[in-house]
Amino acid sequence: MKQHNAHILEGSLTRGVITLSTPVIFAMFFQSLLNIVDTFWVGKLGATAVAALSMSWPVVFITIALAAGISTGATALVARFVGGKDISKAGQATQSAMVLSLGASLLLTGVGFVFAPQLFTFLGASGEMYQQALAYTNIIFYGTVFMILLFTLGAVLRGEGDTTTPMKIGIAMNIVNIVIDPFFIFTLGWGVAGAAIGTVIANIFGFGMYLAYFWRGRSIVPLIVRHFVTTSEMVKEILFIGVPASLRNVSNAIGVFFTIKIISSYGTAAVAAYGIAFRVESFGVLPVVAIALSAVTMVGQNLGAAQLRRAKASGWVSVMLGTTIMAVFGFLLFINASSVVAIFNNESEVVRIGTEVLKIKAPFFLFSAVILILSSAFQAFGKSHYSLVITVLRVILMIGLAYLFNSIWGLSGVWWAITVSGLIFAVASMFWYHRYQPQSIQPRTGSDT
Repeated sequence: MKQHNAHILEGSLTRGVITLSTPVIFAMFFQSLLNIVDTFWVGKLGATAVAALSMSWPVVFITIALAAGISTGATALVARFVGGKDISKAGQATQSAMVLSLGASLLLTGVGFVFAPQLFTFLGASGEMYQQALAYTNIIFYGTVFMILLFTLGAVLRGEGDTTTPMKIGIAMNIVNIVIDPFFIFTLGWGVAGAAIGTVIANIFGFGMYLAYFWRGRSIVPLIVRHFVTTSEMVKEILFIGVPASLRNVSNAIGVFFTIKIISSYGTAAVAAYGIAFRVESFGVLPVVAIALSAVTMVGQNLGAAQLRRAKASGWVSVMLGTTIMAVFGFLLFINASSVVAIFNNESEVVRIGTEVLKIKAPFFLFSAVILILSSAFQAFGKSHYSLVITVLRVILMIGLAYLFNSIWGLSGVWWAITVSGLIFAVASMFWYHRYQPQSIQPRTGSDT
């Protein structure tokens, strides 16, 4: 059978994780670069425009979070079936994931149009900030179907061990976005809405590249569009893994919602500073996200091959690599925080608050690496509900501490709440993973029909 990476099922685990995650890092680098470029260009429009973009992100993130559950389920199942050399079922998993993605995109688009205005009102947006944020999300919602489908197709390729192709497609689509952004934002004068249009066009371009790749038969798992085969059992299996993963992501989005709601009372500068810090952090954690995605493939394929000890060890090796990288990033960001914030907006209050955010949250990068990677390992084992429990409890604690610390120490207390809750649940995640004893899994798909 064709194999994309010989280190997944045998040899050095470290090499396996590195060779899988390196292309993902490059792909996500360009994806995050896109977000940073958006923030950079929009920053030229002033603090209100940056704040509007910051307000838009948690609303868009909920859409991404729900869609990510399907892609997580697809990656885990495809990896498991490819590891067990059952390409037929891997194809069924792919086609079932596509059907779910289409249905989810239509549902999320409608829900987004209906509830986005209420969400922005809840967050405290008003006036020009409200109008710009709503314009941005409405345009993004029009392109939801392309965004979700390209997520799913990329997840299938990662499941079969191919992280290079998603990297190439990700780089290409983000170069397109980076090039056309200034045209829509400044030349046509569409501002924040122009940034959204650039993103949608890039997603359509990327989806087209994925279709072309599958149509030419270059993947291990075929995408047989003319003979779609999907079973209720396979859909249930994807949802069994994907729904807790989606709820976990939504829980994180809810945490961001309440964080913004608290800091919005401190004014536009505080929201803008948080948005800049959030984008910078998103850029910095790319290696960890890449390692976490690779862990799903490593754990899943070894689980499918009944190599349980190697499957569990893949999670620990991934944590070791992720925390090492984040320790270096956190230190560099701590000593250069003010300079980094000033790149995007040099208003003194924005720089002051943004610097404080990055310095207080620097240790959080270590903790988030542990939580994210071990959550992905649990998902690959078919235990998405474990990671959901950890995330929900962490978000609840974080929100409670944020309100408490805010009443005691003001805005600084909100950042400390994020860091402290991260520490507690990083330790809890390691303890739970240490105690967990994996077993060979027979998926809940009863037949090949």
